Amino acid sequence: MAASRAVATDLKQRVDALVRSANENIARAADAMGANLLNNTLWFVVVSVAIVLLATLLSYRFVVRDISLIQPAARHLQHHERRLLGSGTRAAAGAHRPRPAGRRPDESGDQCP
Repeated sequence: MAASRAVATDLKQRVDALVRSANENIARAADAMGANLLNNTLWFVVVSVAIVLLATLLSYRFVVRDISLIQPAARHLQHHERRLLGSGTRAAAGAHRPRPAGRRPDESGDQCP
């Protein structure tokens, strides 16, 4: 009877050790899966937000309002073009004398009456 009890105790200790080892392996696998799931979820959220922002920008750009990256430069050039067109129109209408804008501190200002 004592031999049977010793064998049972030994088997119990071995089974407990295997169960502890299996539980540790399961816990490590669950941690790894949780970290991987979190990483994949974060990437999914980042990519989804980027796609939504890009779609919003493109729809705003092409559907709602024409956003041009060169609009400020175009406005600046348009201002000078209007001035040139106005002076050409005045010259064609008979105003051949240039009108000085005012006193200038350089030699061009000295030549103005």
